[in-house]
Amino acid sequence: TIAQSLDGAAAGELVGALTGDNLESLSSDQVAGMANAMDAGQISDLTADQANGMATAIAGDPSQVIDMEPETVAAMVFTMEASDLGVLGSGMVGSMVASMGADEIEGMSDEHLAEALETVGADYIGSGSSGFADIDAVDTFMSEANVEAPDSLTEVMDSEGAASLFGSMFN
Repeated sequence: TIAQSLDGAAAGELVGALTGDNLESLSSDQVAGMANAMDAGQISDLTADQANGMATAIAGDPSQVIDMEPETVAAMVFTMEASDLGVLGSGMVGSMVASMGADEIEGMSDEHLAEALETVGADYIGSGSSGFADIDAVDTFMSEANVEAPDSLTEVMDSEGAASLFGSMFN
């Protein structure tokens, strides 16, 4: 197609002149071709609406994302509003995350990461739980049981022999 024959500069100019709705109305292979021609910096310069339009069009065939450069996909994700990821569906968001490298995933904002996890059905610790303090505590047998060391073990551990034995292991 014509879109796939564009160089980076021409593709960037074309995408920059289109609205998100215009981009969304194109076929997935046309938009993927333009995205492949562009570099991450060009995609980062787009508006959130334009990046969303590109992603929505490509979502027609999410397998196209796998062939894109990880930095390009990450730029598209970072430029979009986090809430727009959920509209793309689990297939597209899963493909986007799968195509990104560890550095790109670590660079995602908490909002983007939470939305991506929720969209693909992997939000096991709760959206927005960016730290362990935000995770609800769960009772387990260890928290409910009254576990005490036997007196014989306590006596052995208190002796000088045990201290020498275990101390020598770390010297």
